[in-house]
Amino acid sequence: MELTTLEIVALAVALGVVIAAVVSLVRWERRRTRTRLRRREDRHASPVDQGAAQARRAERRSAEREARRAELAIRSLGPGERSAYRGRFAAIEASFVDGPEGAVRCADVLLDAVAEARGYPEVPAERRLEDLALDHAAAVERYLTTRPRVRPEGGSDATEQYRQALLGSRTLFEALVGRDEEAEAAPLRFGEIIGEGRPATRRRRRDPVHTRR
Repeated sequence: MELTTLEIVALAVALGVVIAAVVSLVRWERRRTRTRLRRREDRHASPVDQGAAQARRAERRSAEREARRAELAIRSLGPGERSAYRGRFAAIEASFVDGPEGAVRCADVLLDAVAEARGYPEVPAERRLEDLALDHAAAVERYLTTRPRVRPEGGSDATEQYRQALLGSRTLFEALVGRDEEAEAAPLRFGEIIGEGRPATRRRRRDPVHTRR
């Protein structure tokens, strides 16, 4: 019995899917085996050997990150792009009083957009931060140290945690966006918007956050 062209294509696609699944399974099993053997070696190694092994793995991961970074075509933003992104971040800060948690989430979304515009690939958050840390180590460290460990339950303490998180996002945002002459002449007053260094509370009207003195 002769097969039609459609049946041949369907069989070829099915065969390709099976082969891809087998290859993925084999690679996954190899990685799992290497991990299991490494853990077994670590358990039987002396503390000194364990420390040396961890140092070698850290050096290898660092070398891999640097090699990955070298392949990226990172570019600077143009003045128009900087201005647009700064306007979006200012709007996020202005929304902080009515929704602190939402403002922090929106800031993270904007950071992703700026990073991708600069040329950093769309990858999981942890890996992206590793890439960014190679160029902006201090800003990434500030960003990470201001993240709430668990979701705040509410109240003034929660607002303060989100405020610190937004300030950390601002630090990384400024590092990614960069500076230009126009921004230097009229910089955004982020601290005035969300009360840098002071707890944020409500004010009557236009100023979104009142800084208590």
